[in-house]
Amino acid sequence: MSTTADVNNCPGLSSPFEDDLSSRLDLISSIHNHLHTDKKKLRFDVLWDKGRPGDSNRPRTYQLGDVLPQARFWATLLSLDIDRLRALHDETLNDRGYIFGFFLGAIPEFVWWFIRVPLEHSENTADIRDGNRCCITGQNDAQQCHIIPLWTSIRRERTKFLLSELYDIFGYETVTRIEWAVDRELRKPSLMNTFFLSRRLQAIWQSGAFVLEPVGYVTRPKKTKEDGDALCQSSSRGPGSFMAAAFRSMSRFTKIGNSPETTTSSEGTDQVNGQESKLEYALARSLINNWSQEQTDADPNEYGLQLRFQWLPATSLHHLRADGPDLRTDPRTIFKPLKERDQEFGGHNAGQIRDGQIFTVWADNIKDLPNWDFLQLRSLACRIHRLGGGADPSLYEPPRLDSDDIFAVGELHRKFEEKCKLEKRLAKLYKELGGDKDVLGMDPTKCHFCGAHVDSGSR
Repeated sequence: MSTTADVNNCPGLSSPFEDDLSSRLDLISSIHNHLHTDKKKLRFDVLWDKGRPGDSNRPRTYQLGDVLPQARFWATLLSLDIDRLRALHDETLNDRGYIFGFFLGAIPEFVWWFIRVPLEHSENTADIRDGNRCCITGQNDAQQCHIIPLWTSIRRERTKFLLSELYDIFGYETVTRIEWAVDRELRKPSLMNTFFLSRRLQAIWQSGAFVLEPVGYVTRPKKTKEDGDALCQSSSRGPGSFMAAAFRSMSRFTKIGNSPETTTSSEGTDQVNGQESKLEYALARSLINNWSQEQTDADPNEYGLQLRFQWLPATSLHHLRADGPDLRTDPRTIFKPLKERDQEFGGHNAGQIRDGQIFTVWADNIKDLPNWDFLQLRSLACRIHRLGGGADPSLYEPPRLDSDDIFAVGELHRKFEEKCKLEKRLAKLYKELGGDKDVLGMDPTKCHFCGAHVDSGSR
């Protein structure tokens, strides 16, 4: 099995903020204003984003009213697909503003999940598909990159809890599909979770300074041995090669541009309407789920996933929990210079890779292509991170360690402490009422769990 990457120009995408920015900022401002009309919702506890014990720089638990002025509110909503943003606006008007307390609380850890340091190292698997070559530059000294960090495998339960907080920005079906794929595919090295990128691009990728957004699936006849180096050449294929190349990405800024594989998609003039897109997507999902090795060997076609390259400049904001900008701020006015784009590596200049360029990763089996949902998930995390200032991800590190085992122990300790406090309060109350024994026949001056004596002033 072998794959290559095609590089084609995709003009008209120099800025991801060219479309509907005014409408987007109007929606964000409206959501913010409506949430502030309900003082009760502003007191909603943002339980996921808890501070570390002893951290005096922030409250132990934020309330929704504390979070709305922060950069995470502006950066998260600006990163969402316009349709999802409209849906959240409708939820706010329908008195469901409390949902912002769930997903906004999870955003710092969501970003940390993808951008954490140090960089990881693992076994090579994508060399089977990519031939040890960078899928963007074609360089041979490529390193394996993972869409979902491999260390997620030791904290699957914690990851499920985190994803469940994001239902309202991804949708239940998408999150459920991601949870299933993470649980199943990350138990072992998987092609669907891997890329090969040159050493320099790998570092830029893991810092979140660019994303590869999925655009669509395409097919082409398999190359024969006689074709030789033709595998490395770009090829233009006609409309008949489409499998699902014209359906909309959920990613915030995806718009299918002009390339040999795609047709221009603009409101009211889409060549492929929404229903046909759903059918094409269903076909792609069916192939991914049901394709056997025997079918792969007999299939005369190979399959490609089109990816759009997008640079992500960081803003001048300090971090996601810091004060955000005016909600009407055009993000382009607060972008910092993107130094990564000006760096050279292996004779290549990163600046030669333009926003909107389309790269196609090929595989004999559609199951071996990078996972669409994983790419969407990472793209959103990176966009939020860079719009929030691109700060050191250690700022977003959760208070508990990574392992599910440690997480479970931490939860037990937390519940134990809560039960101790409750028992002490009950014992104190019973003693004040004149009892010398509590209902369980235990000494009311001691906690049943830890044996600590009840201080007359304890609560």
